[in-house]
Amino acid sequence: MKEAFQLVKSYKDNSTLRSSFNSLARETFGISFEEWYKNGFWGEMYNPYSVVRDNEVVANVSVNKMEFECGNKKRKYIQLGTVMTKKEYRGRGMIRFLMDEIKKEYLDSADGMYLFANNSVLDFYPRFGFRRGKEWNFHKKVKITGSSRVQQIPMESRHGWKTVENAVISSANNSLFEMKNNMGLIMFGLTQFMKDNVYYIESEDAYAVADIENARLVLYAVYSERPADLEKIIEAFGSEITEVVLGFTPLDGEGFTKGEIHSHDLTLFLLGQGFKEFENAGMMFPLLSHA
Repeated sequence: MKEAFQLVKSYKDNSTLRSSFNSLARETFGISFEEWYKNGFWGEMYNPYSVVRDNEVVANVSVNKMEFECGNKKRKYIQLGTVMTKKEYRGRGMIRFLMDEIKKEYLDSADGMYLFANNSVLDFYPRFGFRRGKEWNFHKKVKITGSSRVQQIPMESRHGWKTVENAVISSANNSLFEMKNNMGLIMFGLTQFMKDNVYYIESEDAYAVADIENARLVLYAVYSERPADLEKIIEAFGSEITEVVLGFTPLDGEGFTKGEIHSHDLTLFLLGQGFKEFENAGMMFPLLSHA
């Protein structure tokens, strides 16, 4: 790295750098982290590692500290995301520099690192030691006779946010591979592009994050004080639903078809030895854990 460039990290409260970071994120991915920050959900689990020149973020790899419960075992991973470089600075090795710095800092203390990549960069991440991983999801056809019994929870205000926060905090595990202690990442989606996807099922005293499109229910997550009965959660969405896809690995997959995930824009890459149980059991990273 030339002297004019600096490595800067964990600068969320620096308004100048945060603005530049958001500008590059909008330019690259069409997203911004500003509302997330203003709403108080950008915590210490998400840290951008950036190459900065003259107070401008010109390249970035973000570190997401992730905790999961896998059966009775706890796993700590580093999920990398928001990998981006301004067009005029590409090809100068900035991402390699950032990757090397992150690996030096975290690889020995974490159980492993991972990221999701689209098909345009599948040959890029193996250069840094990452290998392709496999994920498996659960899906099935359903025939529901009753009408919908779900109540949509407005996510436009702090009242709605607090309702969901409390549900997440008090929830039992409803997944064999459950993300823990990362409210910020959950709320990143639920307070922005998934504002209309939170539901309450009174009969089960459970909250569900779900999307319905053309009679297909994608169930991203379920939060309940006791392990939820997935069949009753699904039935609550009514007779419109003919197919269900789970965005997490269920506690009991009986009745579901298990299949390897083949996605055009979400290929999993892994680095490290801490993914054996995950891969051997054929699980998936919960969709709400994607950064």
